[in-house]
Amino acid sequence: MKPKIILKKSFYYGQPIFKIDFPEDNERIKALVKLIPERKWCEEGKYLYAPNDKTILKKIFSLFRGVAYVDANHVFGKSLSQKKKEKFEYSKGIVPPEYVQTLEERRYSPNTINTYCSFFAMYVGHFRDRTLNEISKKEIEDYIYEIINKRNISHSTQNQIINAIKFYYEKVLGCERTVYEINRPKKERRIPEVFTKDEVIRILSNTNNIKHRTILTLIYSAGLRIGEAINMKPGDVDLTRKTLFVKQAKGKKDRITTLSNHIIPMLIEYVTEYKPSTYLFEGLNKGKYSATSVRKIFYKASRKAGIHKTGIRVHTLRHSYATHLLENGIDLRYIQTLLGHGSIKTTEIYTHVSTETISKIKSPLDGIIDEMLKNKANSESEIQEIKLIST
Repeated sequence: MKPKIILKKSFYYGQPIFKIDFPEDNERIKALVKLIPERKWCEEGKYLYAPNDKTILKKIFSLFRGVAYVDANHVFGKSLSQKKKEKFEYSKGIVPPEYVQTLEERRYSPNTINTYCSFFAMYVGHFRDRTLNEISKKEIEDYIYEIINKRNISHSTQNQIINAIKFYYEKVLGCERTVYEINRPKKERRIPEVFTKDEVIRILSNTNNIKHRTILTLIYSAGLRIGEAINMKPGDVDLTRKTLFVKQAKGKKDRITTLSNHIIPMLIEYVTEYKPSTYLFEGLNKGKYSATSVRKIFYKASRKAGIHKTGIRVHTLRHSYATHLLENGIDLRYIQTLLGHGSIKTTEIYTHVSTETISKIKSPLDGIIDEMLKNKANSESEIQEIKLIST
């Protein structure tokens, strides 16, 4: 079977690009990738990209003809998920440099910067013939309503679009805070998918090598987000105290979390073999391991383990960690601290997923019947009624 090159449309600081996903362990493909015109490496997101240009697209197909399959479904047509739910096709508006600069000065994460720039590029493209600071509040509200009514967007996407626009006027231009007359939805609270303990073991045991097994095991055993795992450095692991130091996680917060006894020999074996220097998990040229690579490892291991649940992802290991802690009797406040949640309400969602905890709760009907059966003063007729109910 030929290896696969996957091209995806995206934006880099408002400019349209192709993200290029390729097998990093194939030397021939790595050599051909270097011949792609105007290719660049995004250090923040750890991915290769090139300008969204027809000439470059033709060159990519020419380079890999007969060597690899170039999957451009995301470029030319809609994927199955896109057919079910319409995605945005951003206009080619140019994001003002000061917009990006302000995001960076305020230390927004690379993912947030790209999200804001993408949505603001669409906004700029819609009003391409207008001066941005002359657009009225009513026009902005009409623009947002048009998106809501014509495109099947999620609640979180709607909020992100509003926030991206507000950021420009309030943070970049320094205008007064404006409330747009739009029903901004509350964030949906869905019960997360979790693995059983047996499924976790099956996934971890179906990894190809010590590096892959270590990274997935660490994510589950310490309840890490994928970004926290790939940003981990060798010095953040304290084998003596059996703890992990998670630096500048979501919300720019540091925290300490647990290190499993059983992962310590695995970590020692992995470090001895791979000798990581800057990051605990490193990819090409000793750079930070990519989130895409971790996802590939996870999905491959899940398939080999025979697990085909819908909606699972690497983050499901973190959900499972929290749920299993709760089922083991760990107090919710401790779990909140270990996960780095700012609010206990975020952690409380796991009380709805813990089937083991729920199964231990006794129905009030059982209590009533048990109490009546124990009461020797009950008449024979009452006993018969109780037995009738309980059978």
